[in-house]
Amino acid sequence: MKLENRDKNKRQLIWGLIIGLIVSFWFFEKKSVVAQTRNFPGEKIKWVKAISRWNRVEIFWEKNEYLSETENLILIRKKDVCPKDIFDGEEIYRGNGSFFEDQKVEQGIEYCYGVGIVNLSGGPGEFKVSHLARKLNWKESLLTKLTNWMNLIIFLEVIILGVVFLFEKIKRNKLVKNTRI
Repeated sequence: MKLENRDKNKRQLIWGLIIGLIVSFWFFEKKSVVAQTRNFPGEKIKWVKAISRWNRVEIFWEKNEYLSETENLILIRKKDVCPKDIFDGEEIYRGNGSFFEDQKVEQGIEYCYGVGIVNLSGGPGEFKVSHLARKLNWKESLLTKLTNWMNLIIFLEVIILGVVFLFEKIKRNKLVKNTRI
């Protein structure tokens, strides 16, 4: 009987931890809109990410080290749909950086961003796009931050409770073994 209860308690603990972790990760990942493209070997632009923020959209990208000095990066913005190349949208940045903060976005409109490479003669090269992102109002931004913090707290509580429960089980098992002797 005691062995069955012990196995049942272990299963309940494991399932509780698994469900708690899944629920915490599910809620914790729901942030403002974040999109990222994948990297393929040999590409000069590794990824592009657009993050919705309060009164702005932040765009990040990573480029490979071997981008030549004769090549520039161009950031393109387009409303509601993603640009197909460097000529399909509004150019908002040209240079060799890896970050841009777009503050000229309108409330309620979604934007898609693309980063492309051009050489000095203006010839197009590689091009990658993010997913849609939009400017958040202060309420959405505050709710997003509060939700992220609350989910982090819930996630940590699940881990702490699991560890405490595990130590209590170990302590009880030691007491049971000591009383049998």
